[in-house]
Amino acid sequence: MKYILCIETATSLCSVSLFADRKLLSLRETTEPNAHSQYLSVFIQKILCEAGIGSNDLSAVAVSNGPGSYTGLRIGLSMAKGLCFGLNIPLVVVPTTEILARACVAESSGADNDLICAMIDARRMEVYHGIYTRQFQLLYPIEPHILTSDSYHDILTENRVHFVGDGVPKASKVIQNPNALFHPQIKISSRYIIEAAIIKLTNNETSNIAYESPFYLKEFLTKPCKSFF
Repeated sequence: MKYILCIETATSLCSVSLFADRKLLSLRETTEPNAHSQYLSVFIQKILCEAGIGSNDLSAVAVSNGPGSYTGLRIGLSMAKGLCFGLNIPLVVVPTTEILARACVAESSGADNDLICAMIDARRMEVYHGIYTRQFQLLYPIEPHILTSDSYHDILTENRVHFVGDGVPKASKVIQNPNALFHPQIKISSRYIIEAAIIKLTNNETSNIAYESPFYLKEFLTKPCKSFF
């Protein structure tokens, strides 16, 4: 039996789950402010305790690696890398958009040829998106996109598209198309990482702990402080 720890911190949600193979043993999550720095390590300790195992029993750690919140991604990946390095176990990273696509398939119905647009709020009218089949094939690159009334027009002309993620409230206000299906009730969670993690572990698609970095998609920019002197 393999124990796999899954970590999701790419958005405002701090989520940790523990699986024995594909069986969910424990889940902890919160959207409280500053949750990633306050609760991530606490959640990990609690779910290991609830399962009656120690960190040495873990077989792998899987983590969402972006795009998403700069701070959240750094905290989640740093924790995952630290655990994997200390325990000498594999690290698996999964795109945040794929996790959302898997949440959509798990929580909603649809035809096999429907598409899924997983979108993450990137402030103002911008989102980070990835467009998938219901078999989780990425059809278009994960990239930034500024929402307008013409967004996804060509795709929606020929396909039903399920929109999921915290960018949905903005998208639903500007996209008016009968083929656009919005799912604001479906939320990201570490529980939806496991299937992608098992596939990657089976295919030996693990990450180099020393060199793996968050997929920010856009560079982190800082503004110079104003001088008060």
